Amino acid sequence: MERNMLIPAVYMIIEKDGECLFLRRYHTGYEDGKLSLPAGHIEKNETPHEAAIREANEELNIIIDPQSIEIQHVCYRYKVNRIDYYVKVNDWTGALRNNEPNKCSELIWLTEPNYEVIPIVKDNILNIRKGIMFSESLD
Repeated sequence: MERNMLIPAVYMIIEKDGECLFLRRYHTGYEDGKLSLPAGHIEKNETPHEAAIREANEELNIIIDPQSIEIQHVCYRYKVNRIDYYVKVNDWTGALRNNEPNKCSELIWLTEPNYEVIPIVKDNILNIRKGIMFSESLD
């Protein structure tokens, strides 16, 4: 039997005034044109919290207080060998901006995830709202 080589990622739930931050994917090769949460791969020897802090700074120009991060959901996507950590960011500072225009065409604040949100991301946001901490998906 072959050993599973999971690819870990972190997805950030950043809210302000009752809205959640989404970005429109652009020239990434995966779900381009669709909306997703700010996210990124977790590097070797890095925790989900550390990855969220790094990715938020790289992608959005913001600094996250490490104490303000809460893991809300974990999704194991076994057919694509991925494990995704969804974290809520309760406190951040900085001038929010799109630092990666080559991967993201715009930042959008939404009150509800709509039809433009990548289905697996939308499903997991809904899981969080239902209080479900873990899910498994074919995607």
